[in-house]
Amino acid sequence: MNKNYTPGPWDFWSGYAAFDQIEAEITAQDGDVVVAQYNNLIEQGEFNARLIAAAPDLLEALENLLAVREGVGGTKYHADDIARAAIAKAKGEIK
Repeated sequence: MNKNYTPGPWDFWSGYAAFDQIEAEITAQDGDVVVAQYNNLIEQGEFNARLIAAAPDLLEALENLLAVREGVGGTKYHADDIARAAIAKAKGEIK
């Protein structure tokens, strides 16, 4: 797969940093900022940021599920576990 994006995992931080006035950051494992700020004026702002932060995990989960389905690798249980973890991260249930 062509990986023209910042490699995951990505983390989500929410709060307020007075020095740069950022409400949230999505950062790569090395600390690089992938996305800074989210729209805290809409109800879905934080959830949208968490969903974006989970994007690499969700992509990996889909790739694993397809590999199992196509019989080219992995096991169903492993792929299911990766998918469940990615969904939980997107929902903010786990970091």
